Amino acid sequence: MTNRFNYMSENDVEFDLSKWIYCFMADVLFEVFVGRKGHASDNHYSNLTGQKPSGSYDKDKLYIEYLIKYKAGYVFYLLYGTFAKYVPVFVE
Repeated sequence: MTNRFNYMSENDVEFDLSKWIYCFMADVLFEVFVGRKGHASDNHYSNLTGQKPSGSYDKDKLYIEYLIKYKAGYVFYLLYGTFAKYVPVFVE
């Protein structure tokens, strides 16, 4: 991890820390629950730097994107869910 952050800082690669944390979290959870190495952070790193990923899978990248969309929808529900019943657009 440290080598990757050093490489990105030396080469002025910009990245979204929240997406990086989701990738790291997915890798840890995947290894804990399945017992296999997850490759979400490898995919994210290879997308940022343009380097070839080592043993990565496209499903991990898709899983992270779905996880971020789920979080955004859940936050929207928490913030506006109670008020939605008063707005005529949201009421069927």
